[in-house]
Amino acid sequence: DSFESVKWGGEGLIYTASRDRTIKVWNASEGDGKGRVGLLVRTLTGHGHRVNTLAVSCDYVCRTGPYDHYGKIADLNVRDKKSSEWREAAYEASVAKYKAFKGSGEPERLISVSDDFTLLLWHPTEGKRPIKRLTGHQLAVNHLAFSPDSR
Repeated sequence: DSFESVKWGGEGLIYTASRDRTIKVWNASEGDGKGRVGLLVRTLTGHGHRVNTLAVSCDYVCRTGPYDHYGKIADLNVRDKKSSEWREAAYEASVAKYKAFKGSGEPERLISVSDDFTLLLWHPTEGKRPIKRLTGHQLAVNHLAFSPDSR
C-alpha cells in the first residue's frame, strides 16, 4: 500500500504512515550500535483503518533549525553564509535549540490520525504500543500538528 505521510524525528528515526494501518519506524543514522541506515526498527500498530498523517513533537524545532521566528540566528556574528565558520555556528545553534527542547527529559512523541476517527499518541523510541487513544471525532481526521512548544 501507499505511504500517506513521512516524518523525520530528531532522534535519528524516520516515521512512515501507510494505508495498511501501520506506522513504520526506520533508522536514519549510523553509528553507536544503531545499525544501518534504512533498517526497519519497529512497526507501530493500533489503528483500525489507514493512517492519514503524523506529527512529531520536535517537528517545529527540526524544521526551523537555528533560526528564530524572525528568520535570524540569535547571537551569530558571522555574516558570510558560505563560510565554514557560519555553517559550524548554525549547526551549534541548531543542536543547542534541540537540546533545550529535549531538556524536559520527555521522549520524542508521535501522534497519528486515521480514518477510524481516532488519534493515537506514541513514544516511538521506547515501544510499539500507543500511550493513549484519543476518541470523539465523528469523521476521519486528516491533519494535525504540535504547537511550536511541542504541546
